[in-house]
Amino acid sequence: MSTQTINPDGLQANAPATYRRSELGHNNSFGGVIRSELIKLRSLRSNWILIITSILLFVGIAALSTWAFASFIDEISSAATTGDVPAEATGEGAFNYMASGGWQLAVLLLSSLAVINISSEFVTGAARTTFAATPRRWPVYWAKALIVALLTYVLSVVGILASAGIVEVIAQQYGYGQDFSSEAFQKALWWTPFAVMIIALMSYGIAAILRNSVGPIMIVVAVVFVLPVALSVFQSDITQNIVKWLPTSLATVVMDQSMGQIDVEFVPALIALITWAVVPLVAGAILTQRRDI
Repeated sequence: MSTQTINPDGLQANAPATYRRSELGHNNSFGGVIRSELIKLRSLRSNWILIITSILLFVGIAALSTWAFASFIDEISSAATTGDVPAEATGEGAFNYMASGGWQLAVLLLSSLAVINISSEFVTGAARTTFAATPRRWPVYWAKALIVALLTYVLSVVGILASAGIVEVIAQQYGYGQDFSSEAFQKALWWTPFAVMIIALMSYGIAAILRNSVGPIMIVVAVVFVLPVALSVFQSDITQNIVKWLPTSLATVVMDQSMGQIDVEFVPALIALITWAVVPLVAGAILTQRRDI
């Protein structure tokens, strides 16, 4: 005779397990994983600090650079009127780039946000629970990557738009302004966030490979800030060729802010910049899938 175990509440013992399996299947959808990851992202105070600070960096650096440049060209314009310097030396078109001036510092914070998004899973041990709920792992990895991509892009656009407002206010005080319909401003508005997003995704992939926070952030600082400056000291052809293929140099070409100093065309620069993100992203995905937690 077959029997069934009944718990004190009068429910079959296998009922909770059945419920958990159906619930797990629902949450295992890619949309469900994205919702779960968004909840995690919103729940960390450090993420909000990084987000707010990155916006403030965009605005603050744009304000300072606009004020300094406006003061400078105001003096140059006076000299141009008297014939002391050529009129074209005033460079008033540079105001169209000012709103994106803080991108290199903002990208460090947003890259840190990307690093924390994946590394915190392994540092805190939360990955055991996360991957137990989603055994295939890849939905979690790519959901996090998608969130990083969209968040960094949108935040950069918001930061540049906010900066553009500040730039316009300051520039108007000196009788200058931005041409919002100009190609320079439009490239700064849309391609700068793209470059920030790519570097953030590169950071995310490196963090997935190393499974900690400090190492990936140090690598990003080295690649984005230290190497371009350090290698530029050496005037050999080898070092100059290395510098022009670093993410920062490629980003300036894509944003059309290299001022002709980097001998790389737009399409090769775009492909190379994307490659900087694709390689660590794919490597991180493979290692996340195969390695033990």
